[in-house]
Amino acid sequence: MDIDTTPKKLVAFDLDKTLAKSKSAIEADMANLLDMLAQHVYVCVVSGGKYGQFEVQLLSHLSLETKRRGNFYIAPTSGGSLYRLDGDPIEIYTKKLEDRLILELEYLYHEAAEHAGIVLPEKTYGPIMENRVSQVTFSPFGQEAPLEVKADWDTDRKKREAIESYMLERLAGFDVDILIGGGSSIDIVKKGIDKAYVLDELCKMLSLQKEDVLYIGDAVFPGGNDYAPKEAGYDCINVESIEETKKTIESILALHVRI
Repeated sequence: MDIDTTPKKLVAFDLDKTLAKSKSAIEADMANLLDMLAQHVYVCVVSGGKYGQFEVQLLSHLSLETKRRGNFYIAPTSGGSLYRLDGDPIEIYTKKLEDRLILELEYLYHEAAEHAGIVLPEKTYGPIMENRVSQVTFSPFGQEAPLEVKADWDTDRKKREAIESYMLERLAGFDVDILIGGGSSIDIVKKGIDKAYVLDELCKMLSLQKEDVLYIGDAVFPGGNDYAPKEAGYDCINVESIEETKKTIESILALHVRI
């Protein structure tokens, strides 16, 4: 783990497997580290999850001071929405998908799986499709599936790549992208929306340059759902565990303490 000795002005994070276990709340010491970090820099957390997931995993565990400071941002649905914490979260934008697109998607997902010869799980935990307004997410085991159930379903991403290829061909008339996230899900978003997009928007809003930004995630590699910021030219750190994220934040804080 190499930390740039030039302090950043904005530090952004992935959520699941970076700050917290998948769909689980951040630990108390992680919340404390984020509270301390927000005293020195802008902070943004970006995840494919919907807004409600942020409330459960993140927001309810931050200090009131952090939530009132006005320099902490959350970006649900991989940057399809952006909020600033200023007492209550203030919506900055939401890139809504077209209603007529959403009506077609569930049938198309199953059609794509059948076309690719992929047998979807018989037992599911909640709905397979979830409309998150700025993103539609498909999880073959259902939105509430335990991590251990879905962990080994598509480790090489080949199943989702086949589904993605077919769906993109059929959705050519719509202005959308498909993102492969987590261990089994795929996300449909408006074209151009990814974790780099939200960093670009924050840079415009906050008058920052790319070199002022650091992104931290567990999948900063080609094909990974944290790779977009790296590809866009932002400094990134790939972490292997939540504990490594904590050490990374501690190193960043040490730089600011020395200034």
